Amino acid sequence: MKLIRIAVFLLLLLSLSNYNWAQEKKNMIVFGSMVTRFNDIELYDLNQSFYGYYEHPAGPGIDVIYYRCLTPNTRIGSGLNWQHGRVASYLSGLRRFRFDEFGVPFVFQTGFAFCQHYRFFLTTGVFLGEIVHVSAEAQGKYEKWHVYDNFDSAEKNSNDTFFADYYLDAGFSRTIFKQNEISIAPFLKSRMNTTWLNLHEKKLMYGIKLTYSIKF
Repeated sequence: MKLIRIAVFLLLLLSLSNYNWAQEKKNMIVFGSMVTRFNDIELYDLNQSFYGYYEHPAGPGIDVIYYRCLTPNTRIGSGLNWQHGRVASYLSGLRRFRFDEFGVPFVFQTGFAFCQHYRFFLTTGVFLGEIVHVSAEAQGKYEKWHVYDNFDSAEKNSNDTFFADYYLDAGFSRTIFKQNEISIAPFLKSRMNTTWLNLHEKKLMYGIKLTYSIKF
């Protein structure tokens, strides 16, 4: 008799949990903005500083990701990402580059809630995309930078502009307006393949990301 009561109680809890999850909104659009820090790759040390040289190159980025919630704490998503970058190099003379990257993220996110409105989360996945809109500059007389006309033949050493990045972040979110969220998360990105820009920058990038999520 006692076992029957326990079984009925467990079935009741299960049905209530399924009912509550059925009331949750399972779709989410996440609008994100980020700042990404790129790392110069140099084989030699500069003996002096140069005006306009990107010693700490960073660039802004934005993305829009659609998530499908699998459970209250797990979700998968995909969308579009734009990232602006800049990097400097003196491997074959003083050069600096500005570029844009357009990518498609495929990510999985899991986490757990704590307190009433807060949640810790971990996101991992891959970003597939292409490097576009590249401009190059060289330094001339009087430390003035000018467009580098011989860029394509002398600096690229490769035509590979497609990239695949591994992505990882860990952060906190807060529920607002019932089920919407705002969040902050530091992240790491590691380029899994080699593009021509890896002659001038390291494959590891990092930054911080802010998001606003709308559930529907």
